[in-house]
Amino acid sequence: MDSFYKFNMEVKSSGVNLSFQEVIANTQDTSLYNVDHFKKQVALLGTEEASTAYLPLEIELLHAQDTILGYPCKKYRILQLDYYTQTPVNNYLWVSEDLPIKNLPLLARIFGYRNTLLKDGSLGGMTLKCESEGTPQSPALVVQAIGIERKDLKESDFELPIMYLSN
Repeated sequence: MDSFYKFNMEVKSSGVNLSFQEVIANTQDTSLYNVDHFKKQVALLGTEEASTAYLPLEIELLHAQDTILGYPCKKYRILQLDYYTQTPVNNYLWVSEDLPIKNLPLLARIFGYRNTLLKDGSLGGMTLKCESEGTPQSPALVVQAIGIERKDLKESDFELPIMYLSN
């Protein structure tokens, strides 16, 4: 079961759910799926081709003592090429080493270097906040964890809903 990972993504506005999706990854077979609960669809995402084009150009530790949700975090500045413009942009990551991730470099590769909050897997923990600078083609973005709940999981927690359409 150490090979499964699931990320839930909810978009809300004024308390109304606009979207609820899950991304399920398996480091054993490197599969990656998007489950869209609003559209009732499951899509195999596949992995990106191995490329160093979007790996960080620079990584700088800014603060070693930030805290998010009670977890100590290190704040990093990461200079990386923007996917659309190929121009360098800064991203800021708050990473908690108190929330380790097994198989982190492989998981980062499965999620794709160009768009993952895991970046290249070298920071050694869970990213609890990511802030990116905007470009003319990509607006600035802030993604932050709003809660952490530890629970015992079963393999069935990672099963794809069979009643959803596959595409």
